Amino acid sequence: SINFQIKKSESRRMKLRCLTFWALPIVAAARCVDYPNFVVDHVYTCSWFAQNEQNCGDMGESEDGISAEAACCACGGGITQRPTPFPTGAPRPPTRPPTRAPVPAPEPTRGCIDEPGWTNRGLDCEWYSRNEDRCVEFDNPGDYGMTAQQACCNCGGGILDTPAPTPAPTPAPIVCEDEPRWVVNNMYTCEWFESHKDWCGNFGEGSDGMTAEEACCVCGGGAGGPSVGCKDMSLDCDLFSPPTSWPCNTFGDENCCACGGGLQHFPN
Repeated sequence: SINFQIKKSESRRMKLRCLTFWALPIVAAARCVDYPNFVVDHVYTCSWFAQNEQNCGDMGESEDGISAEAACCACGGGITQRPTPFPTGAPRPPTRPPTRAPVPAPEPTRGCIDEPGWTNRGLDCEWYSRNEDRCVEFDNPGDYGMTAQQACCNCGGGILDTPAPTPAPTPAPIVCEDEPRWVVNNMYTCEWFESHKDWCGNFGEGSDGMTAEEACCVCGGGAGGPSVGCKDMSLDCDLFSPPTSWPCNTFGDENCCACGGGLQHFPN
């Protein structure tokens, strides 16, 4: 039994060394963070496993189907978190569908309105409309100094009425799509980030060298893209916001929205 535990412990250390070796070329200044809210049988948390490493593989899985060896840093798992962005290459803008050409609105139908309240010694435009000859025979100025030929539609005057144009049809919204088959750490997909949005900026590059902020719609990436906004690229960016409000430096200028940096999202 003692020999079995020794071999098991050596196996975990070898796994941790392999994982560390694999992560070194990818993550700069990386640190390990336990999977959030991980617990087995409502009792055994990553803090417990940190004091009982010999039991890492003996307690089964959580309700989410995750073992301590995958969730806890002390057991060789956990989440690799980077405080600074990768220096290699700028984020690639998401692929966007072509812009649809606007549909022109139809020309409005023009109408005519008699001058409101106009009369000529009590004779209104309705009286002139009964006989077009009256427009010439009784063409002396009436109210507002206007003649019937100026005030009444039937006599060639009046006010041209332009109804409100019919609004152009609203184009269908462009739907954002996650990068197909993208995954980071061989475990976390865009679907996982939909329920763990606060972790979008805590991972390195996954499939095709893309981060979650480039590949997943919920994190501000994907094809189609979200509305204008900014995403901090480090948890340390909180230092530049109230109540701390540290003066911006080179790190803040590059990584933090409060200093004019961070990951910028562009409109469709």
